[in-house]
Amino acid sequence: MQEPAAHCLRAATSTPCSHLASTCPPTTSAAGSCCFTPLAGVCCPIAPPFAHCLSWPIWEPGLCVRVLSQWEQMMVVAGDCCLSTFEGTEQYSKPHRLIPHPLYNKTTNNADIMLIKLRVPMAMDGYVTLAPLPRQGTGVIAGRLCQASGWGYTSLGGGQITPTLRTVKLPIVSSTRCNSSDSFNGNITSNMICAGYNAGGKDACKGDSGSPLVCEGRVYGVVSWGNGCGNAQFPGVYTAVSKFRRWIDRTIYSSYIRCL
Repeated sequence: MQEPAAHCLRAATSTPCSHLASTCPPTTSAAGSCCFTPLAGVCCPIAPPFAHCLSWPIWEPGLCVRVLSQWEQMMVVAGDCCLSTFEGTEQYSKPHRLIPHPLYNKTTNNADIMLIKLRVPMAMDGYVTLAPLPRQGTGVIAGRLCQASGWGYTSLGGGQITPTLRTVKLPIVSSTRCNSSDSFNGNITSNMICAGYNAGGKDACKGDSGSPLVCEGRVYGVVSWGNGCGNAQFPGVYTAVSKFRRWIDRTIYSSYIRCL
């Protein structure tokens, strides 16, 4: 990410971090920072993050103990913007259930999305609110500026994650260009969208996985994968949230429907 998130600065008080992001601790990932799940200043109690942080399906035989251990270490934090500072605005909840998309493919990263049901709901306040999602099948036209947020690396060289939530504006890239032989050469599925500049230089990066791509006030994308960071030839690749809106709604509300 390129610059401090504007919504983390209160103009009236100049106090950092007035809004949120939802996170789980870096110790839950072999990469050291994979499980950050910021939602661009807002938090959804059942949020749509990424599936690839679970490097194996939770139902795969023989790996249940390892996955349960990873699950038990997770903590969802809302109302946090500066990771190195306790601000008194944070809310915490352990996950009750992890629900990766059943069609997630760890080879192609298709359907790279997962729901987390919390044990305890988050309270909506001035620091935590809901992140609107797009309708099923809706899209964003190429060239439209969107905003990605996260705590990931600020340079391709890596280093440490940034302690303060940062944001960058990125234009949507057409699937035709992103799938061209000069770029991802057909590896972009209909469940993915691309964003980045022709000149490169600005992008999501390692540690931003699960971060939101917000367009027109809605979470249209979730940071998924790419080829380096800020590479002019390879824009960032995001899970297209609108392709999964029906699955999200069906998964969230199915338990309520069964009770009727």
